Amino acid sequence: MTTQRWIVFVAASAFAAVSLAGQSSSYGYARAVTINHTQVSTTDQANFPVLVSVTDPLLASVGNGGHVASASGYDLIFTSDAGCGTKLNHEVETWNASTGQFIGWVRVPVLSDTLQYRLIRWV
Repeated sequence: MTTQRWIVFVAASAFAAVSLAGQSSSYGYARAVTINHTQVSTTDQANFPVLVSVTDPLLASVGNGGHVASASGYDLIFTSDAGCGTKLNHEVETWNASTGQFIGWVRVPVLSDTLQYRLIRWV
């Protein structure tokens, strides 16, 4: 039996602004990431690693006009809700403080083959 592994790649075009009105999060900036369910295999995937690759001026360091305060990018997180209640595990492959380029993996608890999935990137 062969096990298939899928990688869902999320590019910059999948990011959209998120309203933070009424949110209690200490993070001031967010973007929604929508994962298209048609890019998921024919069954739901559990604890699935999603590759996120984006260059966004918000992700540059404060000194470079962005909003990332930590010199190592540690204040960048991903959550499954706009209230910042459920933080998702992620691993940074690369982060460029000058350009805001981010490449990393986010573990999505359940990736559906029938429903869009939205995760939130916070700074």
